[in-house]
Amino acid sequence: MKLFISTLLTLVYIFSSSAYAGETWVMAGGKQCNAVCGGKNRPVALGEIAGNKESFVCSGEGMPEDTGKDKGFRAGFTTVSEGEIGCALHSGNKGRIPAKFMCLCVSD
Repeated sequence: MKLFISTLLTLVYIFSSSAYAGETWVMAGGKQCNAVCGGKNRPVALGEIAGNKESFVCSGEGMPEDTGKDKGFRAGFTTVSEGEIGCALHSGNKGRIPAKFMCLCVSD
């Protein structure tokens, strides 16, 4: 829960900051965010989280059975488990790591 709150506070800071000229969400396609944000874009790095040396802001789809509502996308952080890259997110009272996720890419 502490990690989830920390991630949310980071996202609030990112979206309220005028430091970024533009942001875009890019489908990861099974890759880490630093590999999919290209050109003048860069991923939003969160540093080391949950044993992952490098984590980034990502978004994955919540499930109705988790929330009791619509699917909706939830923000999270990238994680690597057993060689698979996913987006760890909190959905309802559960944690999920969907393999299909988007990365937050920003430009200056």
